[in-house]
Amino acid sequence: MRLITTAIVCVTVLAWRPWALAVQETVEFEGAPFSVGVQRRIGVKLLPIEDQASYALAAVLPQDTASVDLVELKWPKSSQTCTLAVARSGAAGNRQGAAAHTSLALLVKDGEPQRLAIDPALSEGIVGRICVWCTRGDEQGDLMVLCSLGASAPDARVCAFSVSPDGSVHAIDTGNAATLFGWFDCTDLDDDGTFELITARSLDGIVGGFEYHAVRQFDVASSKYLAAPDKFHQFFSDELAWLEWVVETRAAIQADPEKYLNASGEGQAYQATYQGRSYGFDSVIELPQSAAAPETISAYNAERRKAFELIRAYRDQLKVWLGGGAQPSAWKIAG
Repeated sequence: MRLITTAIVCVTVLAWRPWALAVQETVEFEGAPFSVGVQRRIGVKLLPIEDQASYALAAVLPQDTASVDLVELKWPKSSQTCTLAVARSGAAGNRQGAAAHTSLALLVKDGEPQRLAIDPALSEGIVGRICVWCTRGDEQGDLMVLCSLGASAPDARVCAFSVSPDGSVHAIDTGNAATLFGWFDCTDLDDDGTFELITARSLDGIVGGFEYHAVRQFDVASSKYLAAPDKFHQFFSDELAWLEWVVETRAAIQADPEKYLNASGEGQAYQATYQGRSYGFDSVIELPQSAAAPETISAYNAERRKAFELIRAYRDQLKVWLGGGAQPSAWKIAG
């Protein structure tokens, strides 16, 4: 018998996403070296390093920049554009003993290049995902650019900036939002013209396992992202339904594991489908005992039982909150 090792899975693919049916959502842009989601009415394309914008942006980027990716964003119903530069320097440039750093810079057409101010600690991470939406449906709106940094670590921080058509750039407070492996999404859950920030955190404590979500609403008056779970009961009701399925499916897999084995040999060994999306269950499935390695399997199974109990406890607490009770304890530490 082989001992199953849980692999790191791409949360962008496996993440539970009921908000995909929202009135307004971001769509994925293919081709960038990092994940990019943009509001449908915003134009987006990659620019070659030889583009004129690259020379202008070089003036504000570190001198030891080793690589630059250029993403051009176009305002709705307008020819006005903004170029976002994602640069890596330091160790990325093979400087012995130098740490690698990420820098972000913006150039609005006919304006001056600006380097974005990010926390020095975050600059040591890499860009995991970028999402962009516009505050209006025309050229008068501000582009809201959100970016996760630190995707190589379990928790990545999300920073945000507003970009005006005249080139003004302002940092947006995201409430110290943190997310799992750099994944996050932006979508208009309540159809009010602003896009909520949805982040993910580990639910069962195992890499590649299950996750839960936090929702932050953009407050126009304060220009901040604020936690607002009470405004999105339907979102969490849908998440509760998914958790109920996870609990029931885990029991079904334990009872008949062969039925759920992944024959492809790729990804997690035990998988099941919910609303057309496949989920791996390796983080919560116990293995039969074996005389060959009883202690190893016992320890493995104990970890899986603990992971499942975390899921079941969160399910129960979420049900209490939706019924008018206290918030789930995990939300006190959730990003």
